[in-house]
Amino acid sequence: AEGYGFYWIIIETLSMEEGYKLIMSKKSTWGVLAKRTCSNPDTIKEFVKDCIEDFELFDSDGETFWSNSLNKRLAKRDIKTEKARIKKLMGQVLPK
Repeated sequence: AEGYGFYWIIIETLSMEEGYKLIMSKKSTWGVLAKRTCSNPDTIKEFVKDCIEDFELFDSDGETFWSNSLNKRLAKRDIKTEKARIKKLMGQVLPK
């Protein structure tokens, strides 16, 4: 159950980051995740490593890690948000 909680806390954290990615070389990445999961940085690093290498839940380029599944869902949301924003702007520009 602990891993399940870690996973969803990481997903939530990724969703709040620009580009929906976390930088692996920053100590603050691991500190924030450790604090949010009530664990320690080494435990979270190992968990993320396992999620990348063993379970293929996250992907990494060696510098950052992300969730392709999350990115797909948020891309759909971002498109809808942008369409709504444009529609609102067009309504303000065009006479009624």
